[in-house]
Amino acid sequence: MNELSHKFNLHETSLADSMAIINADHSLVPAKKSQWLCSLRRIADWIERPMDLIPARMTSLRHPVGRLNAARLGVTQKTLANHKSNVKAALNHLSGQGLLLSRGTPLKYPWDGLLANVTDQWAHKRLYSLFRYLSARGLQLDQVNDDVFNDFFEHRIQTTFLNVNPGHRRELARVWNACIKNVSGFPRKPLTMEPLKVRDNGPEWNDFPQTFRDEIETYLEGLKHPHCSASGRRRAGCKPSTLRTRRRELMAAARMAVSCGVPIRKFVGLGDLLNPETAGKVLDAYWARDGERPKAYVIDLAWKFLSVARDTSCLNDDELEQLDDMRYALEQHRRNGLTEKNLNVVRAVLSSDIWTKVIRLPDQLMADANRYRLRSPIKAAVLAELGVAIRILTYAPVRVGNLASISLDTNLIRPGGIDSPYWLVFPGYDVKNNADLDFPFDKNVSGFIEQYVKDYRPTLLRGSNQPWLFPGGRGNRQSKRASTLSDQITKRILKETGFRVTAHQFRHAAAALILERDPGNYELARRILGHRNIQTTIGFYVGLETMGASKQFGQMILQQHTHNDDKE
Repeated sequence: MNELSHKFNLHETSLADSMAIINADHSLVPAKKSQWLCSLRRIADWIERPMDLIPARMTSLRHPVGRLNAARLGVTQKTLANHKSNVKAALNHLSGQGLLLSRGTPLKYPWDGLLANVTDQWAHKRLYSLFRYLSARGLQLDQVNDDVFNDFFEHRIQTTFLNVNPGHRRELARVWNACIKNVSGFPRKPLTMEPLKVRDNGPEWNDFPQTFRDEIETYLEGLKHPHCSASGRRRAGCKPSTLRTRRRELMAAARMAVSCGVPIRKFVGLGDLLNPETAGKVLDAYWARDGERPKAYVIDLAWKFLSVARDTSCLNDDELEQLDDMRYALEQHRRNGLTEKNLNVVRAVLSSDIWTKVIRLPDQLMADANRYRLRSPIKAAVLAELGVAIRILTYAPVRVGNLASISLDTNLIRPGGIDSPYWLVFPGYDVKNNADLDFPFDKNVSGFIEQYVKDYRPTLLRGSNQPWLFPGGRGNRQSKRASTLSDQITKRILKETGFRVTAHQFRHAAAALILERDPGNYELARRILGHRNIQTTIGFYVGLETMGASKQFGQMILQQHTHNDDKE
């Protein structure tokens, strides 16, 4: 037993104990014994937990084992299913002999009687696991304190697969303290409950002057429709979600200004919020809340203040210049590069063959669709649809909003005639940053799409005559929602390959592959991703060169090591 296993004794039979019992059981057929032992070891390896710390019961193993993915583990679905079945059979065998308990260590005196006194089912359910732990340790009622409480949660982290966060601690402490008053014989010592960090949300929105609120609504109403910016650039109307976000940001900024000492009665119009003096107080207050370095929300809020002020002409030129100076100063603190979540995707793409599996997946999905076409046409059509969506993303990593809205004869065209390959085109006004997108497909990709369009898309159209490549539901008057399509793509790739990648992360994978093959070629990455400014591309992906340099350096060390071995 290792040090960690010794510190967090399960107080019940572990998988390691189960293996020892099975190994010593001469009544078992040798072949079955071998299969069970092998499967217990494999499952323990796959869930990455020491066997001494894994409870030998299916109630504990059900969720972590259920999350195992055959493709990610490098085995077939049948192999994984066999291992799961063997583990279940082994534990059922031990349970049938009375060697295992379905819920782990039973409650002993005095905790069994005390739990019986807890008549509230909600409290009973939450105290049960804590009482089992206290019972297993042989603790008495008067021995429970904050240190024991913390030990219980540390034990839970190390020996179970349950999530533990401060909210769980607060909830259990609250239940314990409530039982002190309501349950006969309950320990009298309360548990410490850390106070929540309550933020003052400021005054109610209706407390602000009506004229101020009306100006914000007028500004937002103007954003709903196509409009020209202060610089004369034509912009498409904003989505409802964008308008809701902008409204919340302005409301929060106004409340923050009041908390900074600006009298609420002074907010007559938007200019009273956006003037440099008030805006500066708001940005400083948000920055102080963030700590030493401002977060992206504060940095973005500065340019949003400037944008609103320019669009509404509520400030003079000197005031606009001061706002621009604030924006510029905050921009110097913006972090370049990808988030850790996106970097993990890039690392997987560059360090394994996982992207090859993703690229080949559309062919597999289309083959499955052909197999299911007669007996399950809708299922077959959805598989073919996802295959086409993934294939398009691998060759044309567009934003998921553009992917979902592809229209035949508008975005997916054949400029050379009916027998020529497809082109995927988006005019600038349909793209987030107003950049034209143009992707020619070869005959193979075009043939793949054509098979879906002719054989499977009619099933999804359900008798309608809409132009969408990926039709939506209920009459198909709209294309499939971008969020729905992205979610389906992510789930299908995860199921088939064990790799979690969103539709948007295809763009990061594309940039990573380009810069790996041709370091420094940000212009190619910019054109493929449709960025208007190459600095945007560099800002996002400059860190990938460090990744490439580290990989190249590792290869140099390996070559040197091999060279020295050859000398010897």
